Amino acid sequence: MGMHRDATNVEFDPIERNTRRQVWWSIYSFERILCSILGRPTVIDEREMSMQIPDAPMLEQKSMSAEFMTQAYEIARMSYTIRQRAYFDSNNAEERSPSLAMAESLLRECDTYAQTIPPSLSLNYLPTIPPEQKARILLLHVYYYYTRCIASRDFLVHKVERNITFLEGKDAPYSEELQRTLALSEDCVESAHQSLRCIMEGADLGMIGYSWLDLFFIFHSIMIVCADFLARPRSQHDMAKDVERKEMVRVMLNHIRGMKMAATYKILSKIAVQFAAITGVTEDQGPTPMYTGQAGGSRLDEKHAALGQDETAQTLVEISDIQEDWFANATSSLGLDFFELQEGPDSLPLHAEASTYPELYGQQPTAGEVDDWTARTLRGMHSL
Repeated sequence: MGMHRDATNVEFDPIERNTRRQVWWSIYSFERILCSILGRPTVIDEREMSMQIPDAPMLEQKSMSAEFMTQAYEIARMSYTIRQRAYFDSNNAEERSPSLAMAESLLRECDTYAQTIPPSLSLNYLPTIPPEQKARILLLHVYYYYTRCIASRDFLVHKVERNITFLEGKDAPYSEELQRTLALSEDCVESAHQSLRCIMEGADLGMIGYSWLDLFFIFHSIMIVCADFLARPRSQHDMAKDVERKEMVRVMLNHIRGMKMAATYKILSKIAVQFAAITGVTEDQGPTPMYTGQAGGSRLDEKHAALGQDETAQTLVEISDIQEDWFANATSSLGLDFFELQEGPDSLPLHAEASTYPELYGQQPTAGEVDDWTARTLRGMHSL
């Protein structure tokens, strides 16, 4: 179709030309972000791309600007290239863990990108920005913080491994390399924390939804923040930033608790809740039982006591799904009670027999006759 090359748009009118540009860059951003999340190779060769940025004044969304689109497409491109350079070894086509020097270099690239963000798209200007623009700016920064996590999250794992080694009585000596590892780990956790703050600030703007923010970014940030508290020595007390991060995770988990999710995200939600409880970030062990204290609540409480925790959680999820089903919502206010239907003198009985209403069923064949259902079906109809 040639949508990746702007020269193919010469023959189109300005509206269609701009539409093709918008479609192409939407495909490009979606593909890059998805490849970054799944760790899959891209199928788009940037060396063959020559498509220009869409003309913002011609878009239906008047709040879009050329500055925003340029920054959004750039962060999608950078997120993928950083993941590829950090975790892919071009020499043997195998996955690898980034070195300290590589991770630090990639974070410097992120810093350089952040410096190119114009003041009108920075978080400092949010209070003065209209709501429809504010959600886009928050989303831009969520992608930015996620990209920082990509470059540094392996070193959070190294920190947890060191904590486990310390608890086993095999403490490693403090070194410059360890100091750099801890700095990268802290950068990863703080980036995840800032990402959650942006998401919560945009929650009231409808940013958490199918067309805006993928729930993956929420669970990714929650898991990273919780991992920072894994295998911590008991003698280590929470600092002010630790308390703030824990509270942010609790608020986010409570916010998404009642959301309708696909099966994959239901699994991620359960993992996030359990991991937060294991690491001591929350005291919650699972979903709050529904309908407790209501009609039928005692039966649910008895079942909750009889079943294991996992089975109870699954039962509650299934009940929640039934209550949120479109049929239950659509028929809840119809005012119909099918158990009170009565047979009036002029109504057809609910269980009508063929012998009672032969005009409805027609003459039934005897045991020795062949049942010609077509004749019975056409009986009473005019012949053509």
